[in-house]
Amino acid sequence: MQSDAKQQQATINDAQSQLATQQGKLTDTQKQLDTAQADYQKALAEQDQATQNDPDVQAATTAVNKAQQKVSTAQDGAKQAAPALSDAQTRQQQAGDELSRAQSGSTQQTGFQLPDGYTRENYYKLQDALADGNMDVRDAWDNMAGQNYMKFKYVHSAQDKQEAVDPAPPDEPATD
Repeated sequence: MQSDAKQQQATINDAQSQLATQQGKLTDTQKQLDTAQADYQKALAEQDQATQNDPDVQAATTAVNKAQQKVSTAQDGAKQAAPALSDAQTRQQQAGDELSRAQSGSTQQTGFQLPDGYTRENYYKLQDALADGNMDVRDAWDNMAGQNYMKFKYVHSAQDKQEAVDPAPPDEPATD
């Protein structure tokens, strides 16, 4: 459980890092857009001025076109960054949900809940002791099993609890 929670926390940290990166890119793109729009407004003003001074009209038109291109490029960048930011936010939410499920423990999982002492490590110790002929360990294990026999319990999932079961045996087909 703890390794699942750590893994989920690592996934959240990764998602948050990606989110921060995407937000930074979006901020940079927004700055480029703001700069391009300012350049565009300046170019429009220069074009108006150039219109009054006919020889400068061509240069102002070129400046306006360049500014419009910058605006278009910045807008494209913002459009491309937005889905990546949304995706990073979705992954962060999913990772948070998975972490919550992992931290909630075995009550959210279907399966057997074992009493204290029934661990993989103790089972391996038993196997090693039996292989060495140590019957005291086997007797201790049997004693623990006898004391805990009724403490084993099955943990149902929410889906299990919704499942309808008919305890009656199915109707037997008539035999001729």
